[in-house]
Amino acid sequence: MTPRKLYYIARNKFLLWEKHDRSPIGLFRVIRDLYWQAAKESAAPLLWLVSGQQGAKSIRAGVFDYFRRRFGAASNR
Repeated sequence: MTPRKLYYIARNKFLLWEKHDRSPIGLFRVIRDLYWQAAKESAAPLLWLVSGQQGAKSIRAGVFDYFRRRFGAASNR
């Protein structure tokens, strides 16, 4: 999967959770799904937090941009 798709998947999972399912179980599902997505993209799933792999960087950027409330196109990120 391309880094841009991973970025949007990570960011938009949180946006959809915020809009449609603000329950703790919904948040758990978002985190679980991102963990498994990172596991598919990285050899060591827990190391994606510090990994230099492009897929891991994209997932981190999507999560961080959600919490910074940066939405819109990711062309310059």
